Amino acid sequence: LEGALQMHRPSRQTCSLRWQALQLALLHLLGSAPRGALQQEFRRTVPMLLEALHEVGSCSLPGMSLALPPTLALLEWLLPDPTWGPKMEAHAERLVEALLPLVSYRPAATVRRAALHCLALLVKHVEYRHLHSYAAQVRKVVDSCLDDPKRAVRF
Repeated sequence: LEGALQMHRPSRQTCSLRWQALQLALLHLLGSAPRGALQQEFRRTVPMLLEALHEVGSCSLPGMSLALPPTLALLEWLLPDPTWGPKMEAHAERLVEALLPLVSYRPAATVRRAALHCLALLVKHVEYRHLHSYAAQVRKVVDSCLDDPKRAVRF
């Protein structure tokens, strides 16, 4: 999988539809992978997961509504875990950058709710010094969610 990602990686100036589809497929695979396998390969899978979330969150592809909920459920499982939660501190900034666009993902309320829940877990389980630079952006996104038409998102 890593080889396929490296082989098809576009240049920084262009972001192809093929690359985004490959990232979406990676999210779908990681979201449905066994948790034990992901724990064993934590150091390799988390950077790929965050890159794919960041890439897919900035575009709109047809399968996003199906691939994102299991992937965000995986993050909801990883963040409070006492073994893996502290290891996420190194990736906290990249995770916030990836989650912010997903909080305003309009086609699916489940994606918005799960992204908000991941942000809440991140604030709870990661030291504030890692998140301080994103405080204003997170507040702005959370404020916009208070007016969301879906009750599940407004929790």
